Amino acid sequence: MSLLFDKESIVDVSIKSTADARPHLVSFFNAARIRELFLHFLTNVEIILSGREPVQDEMNHCKELALELGRKAVTSNIKIEDLISFAYFLRHLLWESVGESELMLSKLQKKELLNAVTRANEYLSGINFVLMQAYLHREREIVVYQQKRMNADLELARRIQQSMFPSHCQIGACSMCAEIIPSGAVGGDFYGMIPYEIPVPRADLFIGDVQGKGVASALVMMLITSTIKGTASAQKTPKQILSEVNFQFRRQMTHELDHFVSLFYLSYYPVEKKIFYVKAGHEDGVLIRRNTGEVVVLSTEGYFLGVFEDADYEEKSVVVNTGDRLYLFTDGATLLGNSEGRSFEYEDLYKVILKHNSLPIGDTLEHITRDLMNLYGREKALKDDVGFLVVEF
Repeated sequence: MSLLFDKESIVDVSIKSTADARPHLVSFFNAARIRELFLHFLTNVEIILSGREPVQDEMNHCKELALELGRKAVTSNIKIEDLISFAYFLRHLLWESVGESELMLSKLQKKELLNAVTRANEYLSGINFVLMQAYLHREREIVVYQQKRMNADLELARRIQQSMFPSHCQIGACSMCAEIIPSGAVGGDFYGMIPYEIPVPRADLFIGDVQGKGVASALVMMLITSTIKGTASAQKTPKQILSEVNFQFRRQMTHELDHFVSLFYLSYYPVEKKIFYVKAGHEDGVLIRRNTGEVVVLSTEGYFLGVFEDADYEEKSVVVNTGDRLYLFTDGATLLGNSEGRSFEYEDLYKVILKHNSLPIGDTLEHITRDLMNLYGREKALKDDVGFLVVEF
């Protein structure tokens, strides 16, 4: 049996049709190696339809070319549907050309001809499968590589973020101990301490939480912390600082990056043994009196940062005694829950705080976070970042 179809013409027509329908693919499908693949491909089909067996080396070479094409398509940003479309259009042209060829049926019985057509179809499907398999395999390799690279970048970002927040700090008689447990590689919870000596000794402390979690929140967190530190001044009250921070933050954010931030900010005057504090949509502070064990809730009114440019904040003050402790935390703690479905309650936190309040400040924080994680959630299952800050006056 002889087949009178022009392989070069089939490939040319297929490329031209592809160029008409998808101009951005022309350079890819006109590449010499791709033309070579499909010419070998059609040659093997011709041999099979003629009732003969293709040379094994030729079959292997064609398979290798198909693997190369599939991998190259991924790195060339060719969509898999475009690759499939091209391959099947080529196949359509092939059978159209075969149907117009002169077949000398005297040399092949109908059964033999049917067998040859079946084998040709299997070969065509096999090459298409190799193409798709190579494409998907290479795509997975790239995804895995990108994921590893992203994980490495996130790990570096996590280390940088952790280095921004010292776990212990001492300013005069005031001690601070803090910890942030991120729900992901990086988070949006933050805290800080700013000491002043002039005009009078003073220590400003703050803890906050950027809405949401992940990389975007981490970036906003860096913006807001730099804004706070750039705005804070010994000549300003906490209310003035918070109002200015809110105004600047609102102006810096765009509508596309519509984040808001909660914040608890206080100024401690060690000579007067007094703290002045404000809140911007943040959780209440919990002050534990050393001598009596009394629990004093520190609460004020104020909108989240970034909601209104002219937001007003209520400032309050409270006298503290030596040994009193202030506990501040982010709302991630309120989202804790256990496997039995029991949700976090503020009374639970107060009980855990009081249980460990007599320990050294560092041990207190360690035991509080351990107990809460054991009772209400594991680090890998956190719904949000969890931040704690303990201050001993």
